Amino acid sequence: MLEDLESCVPEIPLQAFMDFLVPPQPDFNIEAMMEMLKSDSEGILTASGRWTAYEEEPKDQVGKEDAIFKPMSDIFKKTGDAIITNSNLNLTA
Repeated sequence: MLEDLESCVPEIPLQAFMDFLVPPQPDFNIEAMMEMLKSDSEGILTASGRWTAYEEEPKDQVGKEDAIFKPMSDIFKKTGDAIITNSNLNLTA
């Protein structure tokens, strides 16, 4: 790839990246989403905002990567569901 780019990667200003390349962000109430995740019956987010699936940082855990990061799929699913629930738009999963 660097040969195609003539040994350099072009840089663009952060605002241009945000304006033209980052997907539009859904309009949702982040505070309500966080409260929903904290009050979830399975408790995936602590009151202090830490994922309950990780008692310690994943980078500090010993074991296979697949096992360490297995809870992420549930975290992503529940976060997505909370965004949809607290969105001002008609989002679906």
